[in-house]
Order: sequence, then C-alpha cells, then structure tokens
Amino acid sequence: MASFGGTHILRKESSAYLLYRKSPLGEALVDALVDLHREGHQLTMKTLHAILQIFDSAILRAIKLPKKRDTIEFTFVAERLAVYRKITTEYQLVLRNVEVYQKFSGKVIQDFLKYK
Repeated sequence: MASFGGTHILRKESSAYLLYRKSPLGEALVDALVDLHREGHQLTMKTLHAILQIFDSAILRAIKLPKKRDTIEFTFVAERLAVYRKITTEYQLVLRNVEVYQKFSGKVIQDFLKYK
C-alpha cells in the first residue's frame, strides 16, 4: 500500500476498489501520484484522493458497460454485386452503392447514454 508521510493514499474504500487498485494499473497510478507529490508538484492529499475517486468512477463505469464485443452484427444492403470470386475457402465480393447498418438493443443504447 503506497503511503506518503505516514498517510495511506490507498484507503480501503471497498473490496471492489481494492480489486483493481491492487492490479498493476492501479498500483502504477498510485505510484505516479506519490512520485508527483514527492517531486513537489503541489499536489495535496485532497487532490490525490480526488484523482483516485475519479479513477474509481471511470473503472467502475468501464466494468459495468456491456462487453459483448466478441461478435458484432452488421447488415449490408447493396445496389448491386460487381464482382464475386471464391479463392479456396475465402469469398471476395465487390459491392456497389452499399449501406451498412448495425443493430443495437434498447438496453445497449440506454447503457451507452447513461455512461456517456
């Protein structure tokens, strides 16, 4: 746990915060804040805690957002197919005047607007 002058920067907020604050990313952030404070960049303990709270909020928002990024569904509408080729197991299509659509569920849109 990083500390400065006997005061711990990493307060125990909750077990959720400790999960990522003890990660390499969280420890790097705390170490950087301590270094800035020690180098005389006029960062008060209040400012250090404010930065950590902003970090906490950003991490929690990122964790709560849906992570269905493995598959993304698109719909293509083309005016015409210009060229079509099959090369071994791969197909190549050249389409003209294409419109591309991506469908989102109502929940995904609500989450995006909520955490934007």
